[in-house]
Amino acid sequence: MLNNKTARKLLGMSYKLSNSKRRVTISLLKRDSGDNKHQIPEHLSHSSFISVKRDAASGKTTYHSGNAFYPNYLNRNQ
Repeated sequence: MLNNKTARKLLGMSYKLSNSKRRVTISLLKRDSGDNKHQIPEHLSHSSFISVKRDAASGKTTYHSGNAFYPNYLNRNQ
């Protein structure tokens, strides 16, 4: 049986990074959705899936490749 975090990662849903970092949320952004509110860095502009890491405490949003936090989900759904 999978724990909640692992199951949410496998389904491509957002999840909390850890219990010690409760205000840090990881989610998956699909690039072809036509959403222009995100400022994607140049090195990720050609990726179809991007991981978005939001820290509610500091207000920072960082962008990573989709495989950084969702490797199993992206391998199954390519």
